[in-house]
Amino acid sequence: LAYVLRLIYLIQNTPAAADFGTARALTVCATSKPNCVSSLNIEADFQAKPIAFSIDATSALAKLKAAIQTEPNSQVVFENAQQLDVTFKTALFGFRDDASFAVNLPSNRIEFRSQSRVGYSDLGVNRKRIERIRAAFEGSK
Repeated sequence: LAYVLRLIYLIQNTPAAADFGTARALTVCATSKPNCVSSLNIEADFQAKPIAFSIDATSALAKLKAAIQTEPNSQVVFENAQQLDVTFKTALFGFRDDASFAVNLPSNRIEFRSQSRVGYSDLGVNRKRIERIRAAFEGSK
């Protein structure tokens, strides 16, 4: 019971990383815990392909924001002309995951990093969410 209460406390009270929502540069996932996925990692367990686009950056970011909003319990916490920072909250236990998306203009793609705030493993939740967002982005007009 004490473990469950501690877990609930951590879920509800663990803040985002100090620089989340401040237009910081994206970083790779630390490979010490399998609770993160990023387009910048080269390790297969942590890497996912970036989201490609063939429209202007402003339209791509607007399209991405619309795709993100198809996810339940998503909240944009920071936005500028090049980046979105979003918090996702799971329905069952209220786990929070933080994701950053940044437009890479030279290559016309959106780089990202999505990581759970608590826990050792995310059981693939961040990867699955990113793939749903990619599908919504690619399927929208």
